[in-house]
Amino acid sequence: MQEPAQAPAQLAAYRFWIEEKLMWGDMDAMQHVNNARYFRFTETARIEFLRSVFPETGNPSADLIVGMALAETRCRFKVPLTYPDDILISAGVADIQETEFLIRHEIYSRKLDCIAAEGDARMVFYDFSKGQRAELPDQVVEQLNRHRIA
Repeated sequence: MQEPAQAPAQLAAYRFWIEEKLMWGDMDAMQHVNNARYFRFTETARIEFLRSVFPETGNPSADLIVGMALAETRCRFKVPLTYPDDILISAGVADIQETEFLIRHEIYSRKLDCIAAEGDARMVFYDFSKGQRAELPDQVVEQLNRHRIA
């Protein structure tokens, strides 16, 4: 995680972001970063974000009988990324419901000085032993609220 003062103005709402270097192999035959890579970038940021919010396990439940599961993810591509570039991938909590929360991501290009893509990941709290959703515990909600974005 980088210090917020080092983040560009476009990511000012976020307390958490990671930096990645684009690799030549990230590009496809169309000479821009393959769309599937964006999902990998946000997955990496999401996992690191959850590890920072819940440092014991990266998950609020160490026993994994009850824990988080990814329910849905999306990405809106705004401008194509190309090698070489350094990108910043942010993560913040946009919404919290009784059994789920939404992590918002933005992918910022240093080379283009703009947001190249934005996306969401809907996480559900899930009781794996019962095969059903579970209510978010108060302490989890409290931790997530510390990372709310506008």
